[in-house]
Amino acid sequence: ELRAGVRAEPALCWSGVLPLASAAVPFDAAVVPGSPSVRMLCRDASKPGRAATVDGGALWTAVSTPQLARAMAGSAEAGAGLRRREGPRADAAAAKLLSEEVSLLLAPFLGGEHLRPLSATATLWSDA
Repeated sequence: ELRAGVRAEPALCWSGVLPLASAAVPFDAAVVPGSPSVRMLCRDASKPGRAATVDGGALWTAVSTPQLARAMAGSAEAGAGLRRREGPRADAAAAKLLSEEVSLLLAPFLGGEHLRPLSATATLWSDA
């Protein structure tokens, strides 16, 4: 009943372990209105009770724009796997694209350095 009339937008949720140098970023979370790919970015360790390091790095989470999620879900390379949450190549393509965007977004706060994640995953959330 609560869902009647509510329209959900698709989103990709990216989790990446960045090198510890990402600790120099001067914010814990940010909304990114100018990015065509990332809507929100946050440092996981900022949440109460979370570990400062994970697997030798700092865990970050990004949520994509609905436009990117729709484009990835509709692409010939990624679509079927993302829709069914079973396509490792699709997940890898989305994780790579979002990893690159996160690196670009954080670089100005790191003296221009582009951090590459030690590991990263992406999952599509959609009603479709």
